[in-house]
Amino acid sequence: MEKDEIIKEIKKRAKQGDVNAKIALSINKVKYQGKIDEGIKELLKLSEENEIACHNLIRIVLALKKEKYYVEVFNILNSLAKKEKELAIIDLGAIYQLGALNKEKDIKKAIECFKEAIKLYKSGIAYQSIGAIYYYGKDVEQNLQEAFNYFNMGAEVGYADSEDAIAQMYLNGQYVNKDIDKAIYWYQKAFEDGKRIVALCLGNLYLPENNLLKDEKKALEWYSKGGECDIAECLVMEGYILETGSQNIKDTKKSIICYERAAKLGSPNAYFLLGIAYMEGKLVTKNTILARKNLEVALKLGIEDAKVYLNKLKDTKEAAPIYDYNTSVNAYLPGTTTPEFQRMEQEELKREEIRRQKNREILKAVAATSGASGFIDDSIGCFIDENGNETFVDSGSGYIFNDTTGDISFYDKRNHLVYNTDSKEFTYLDIRDGYVYNFDTGKTTLVSGNATLTD
Repeated sequence: MEKDEIIKEIKKRAKQGDVNAKIALSINKVKYQGKIDEGIKELLKLSEENEIACHNLIRIVLALKKEKYYVEVFNILNSLAKKEKELAIIDLGAIYQLGALNKEKDIKKAIECFKEAIKLYKSGIAYQSIGAIYYYGKDVEQNLQEAFNYFNMGAEVGYADSEDAIAQMYLNGQYVNKDIDKAIYWYQKAFEDGKRIVALCLGNLYLPENNLLKDEKKALEWYSKGGECDIAECLVMEGYILETGSQNIKDTKKSIICYERAAKLGSPNAYFLLGIAYMEGKLVTKNTILARKNLEVALKLGIEDAKVYLNKLKDTKEAAPIYDYNTSVNAYLPGTTTPEFQRMEQEELKREEIRRQKNREILKAVAATSGASGFIDDSIGCFIDENGNETFVDSGSGYIFNDTTGDISFYDKRNHLVYNTDSKEFTYLDIRDGYVYNFDTGKTTLVSGNATLTD
């Protein structure tokens, strides 16, 4: 189903009274149609009884600095919190903690809100929020014992950010004795519970240059796990080890592929390393056009050292555009219509379909034992369920639309929350990494950043 048809179907459901469809349309007006005030007014009305609408409304008015709506939005949020709506209570705590919506910062009220969410829902976000308040000691006196206790309670309900925080405290010896083994245990728990970026922390612990555990293979293993989840800096470090590691690990062709994938994900370091690679011609065929292109992006993204290499290219005669058949650099080349290039594009499409089919088969097997409902593959913009059915995902407007059942779910990219309109439950999800989520248990179980499922 095309996006226009999906919007048409959502409009139809909105006319039938589906509040979630109405929320999706209102967000769409603000983000894509330029009808900002119209969309906000619709969300204001919807928010009176719906915390999802209110949550999105808060994000919109703060992002666009629509101060004329601040008082009304706060009053609605406060009313929903009094009705014991979980997300509203957490949002209210965040408003007091940050001093947003023109409210004075009040850390005491913020903590009270988070404690209320804990009392009613044992909310992992609330445990983490209070722990972070005491850990950083920005608005209260720092109390690492209290921080550790709240992080520990968050970990007990499987909240990955809390597990990550405990790992850091063991690694740094904060409140607890320094213990690298325990740090590794908690980083691994955080990874398993959905916080895939901690693969970078684990890889760094084993990286020989850091003089801690000095295990090149283990470092590569964790960087590779993070890379499979499209964690950009894990891909950069994976490429670095494959480029500079010992002989039995070195793989320069694969290192370039890692840098390319990281660059597509927006990593400044990846663009920088690609620029140097094309400039020097040691890892790939020398090409000053591609060298300049990547270095210019790196500089734009804040890598000041790129200036040095760009200056070296000033007097260099530019090479003709070429295709390096030893690597997958076609994404960085000028457009071409040669038969050979068209053949390669067709082969890539075939590989993509094989990859997607493989994931369907893997997910069916995994779902039988894990209860996973499916996974998000953001690279192709779809949600794939345990039966292999694909559903449109719009990470911009925040809705997941199933054109088979007509069901609508909402995804909040800022707080990584999915709201299931059937079960009325919130679930943690990160569309960037494609976390598998279980609507029955409310837990993430697997991840598929590049759509390759792993335990």
